[in-house]
Amino acid sequence: PVFLSLDAEVAKEFQLTRKYGLRLSLKIFNATDHFNPRNVRANTADPRFGEFFASYHRFFSGGFDIVF
Repeated sequence: PVFLSLDAEVAKEFQLTRKYGLRLSLKIFNATDHFNPRNVRANTADPRFGEFFASYHRFFSGGFDIVF
């Protein structure tokens, strides 16, 4: 099966003091929300043997870092 995953990150750094800063970030994973199979039915007795039944969907993650 085709696996397509486009990930991106946007970050902004702010200077708090002369020595310390703060970096805020937002990440997006699988931005296209393409069906990327994760699990396959491996039981040969299952009538749906070989079928994909789970996938990775689009999701976001945010974060912050202390920079010094």
